Amino acid sequence: MVIDEGLFLIKPNLKEMGILAKNDNINIKTEKPSKSNKCKAVVISLGADGALLVTEKFSEHYLAPKTVLKSTVGAGDSMLAGVVLKLSEDKNLQNAVRHAWHAVPAATINLGTSLCKKEDAV
Repeated sequence: MVIDEGLFLIKPNLKEMGILAKNDNINIKTEKPSKSNKCKAVVISLGADGALLVTEKFSEHYLAPKTVLKSTVGAGDSMLAGVVLKLSEDKNLQNAVRHAWHAVPAATINLGTSLCKKEDAV
């Protein structure tokens, strides 16, 4: 499985994380930082509950912003793209996720598969 190959970052949703962890009952309130060296960081999409960044040293919960929800299609992909963009600009991981989190409501205010717009990601 790709998760066993030593990755820097994965961004599963909660269901996908359960499949990867072989645990259908992941509780975000009790998740501890990862002790595995197979993946340096995991950003778990939690839908209306936000997102959880987990590394070996810390975990940080990002609350979902209040927005008019039209579609969730592409919201996680938009967040991941924002993380990669910010990491390429020499942001540290926590700052990259914090900044990228603004792409989520920008994606959810659009209908269907419309992409988020830069001006909406504030």
